[in-house]
Amino acid sequence: MAAASERSRTGTGARQFVLRILLAAVALLPVGVLFVQVRQSAVTRIDAADGERRGIEYVTTLGPLAAALAQAQSAAVDGTGASSTTLTKALADVSAVDDRLGAALGTRERWRDLQTKIVALSAQSEEPVGAYADYGALTDLLLGLYTRVRETSGLIHDQGADTYYLQDGASGQLPQLIVAAGRMTDQATLALSRPAADQVRTTAELLNAVDDTNAPAAAMVEDVQRAVDGTAQSTRLNTDVVAKLDTFRAAADALSASTVLVDGGVTRADVATANALRTALVDAATTLSTSTLASIDHAIADRIAVDRRTVLVAESAAGSAVVIMLVPVILGLVGWRRTRRRARANRLDDDEISVELTNLPPLPAASQWERVGAPR
Repeated sequence: MAAASERSRTGTGARQFVLRILLAAVALLPVGVLFVQVRQSAVTRIDAADGERRGIEYVTTLGPLAAALAQAQSAAVDGTGASSTTLTKALADVSAVDDRLGAALGTRERWRDLQTKIVALSAQSEEPVGAYADYGALTDLLLGLYTRVRETSGLIHDQGADTYYLQDGASGQLPQLIVAAGRMTDQATLALSRPAADQVRTTAELLNAVDDTNAPAAAMVEDVQRAVDGTAQSTRLNTDVVAKLDTFRAAADALSASTVLVDGGVTRADVATANALRTALVDAATTLSTSTLASIDHAIADRIAVDRRTVLVAESAAGSAVVIMLVPVILGLVGWRRTRRRARANRLDDDEISVELTNLPPLPAASQWERVGAPR
């Protein structure tokens, strides 16, 4: 009876242990699903943000190249053809970045093709009109490289209300402005050698060139203002970018208000004035671009830090949930094993009693009882 009772208790303990395991598994299932969703979402955002930061690093090096290439174009158009150490350095800087990031961003083939063409063109002398056309083709390729980096890095799809506008201005509008400003002054240089009969065509082309420069300048100001108005960041964005924006806006306004290129026949003095305005605007644009891209990078880095904390919290919560759910399972296992040991011990005791009873000497027979004086 005792053995049967122990076996019953052991079976009941085993069933309770299995039940606790099943209950823990059922309880952990929604926790596990939630953990996977939260963690995967955060990791996806981190990966996307890392890609954007690669794009920012690449685009940042393209800014000096755009300015140097526009300057090389102007040197070729006005006939000086002076070699530019600035262009050489800008090419080297972009090459270094492309060596590290080009495979991930899908720019390697584009960049090597553009680099080869820039080096080949800067090493030869051309007549002004041909140089203007050839450099124009290169700057178009450079703007295409900007677009490629923004697309493959995900920068163009940034979800931040402020950083979206900032990246649009720094990597979209400012490069266009730098290229357009260079073309504007170069067209003025080319106009010096045109006959008076072409004055109407020249004025129309210069008006279009001025508009092409003013449009991205205005768009950049609007982008930064929208970002500043909508940002929830600290004043770092407001102070760093807005200070550069004021300088940029002053240079853009000076160019927009100038009529030296469209007030009649273009003179060398007009070209010199336009070049000075263009240089001030390009310098301000390059500085604003660098500051804006740095602000975007800071904002994205802050996002990554938040998402990494989210991953850490999710992992900690999941680990705590597993520990909490395992406690009753472990207690059940301990209780079940204790019951088994008790049952095993009881079985051993029963076996020992059985052995002792088996080894007892046999009882004397009835005749033996009679001989020793047993009552009859």
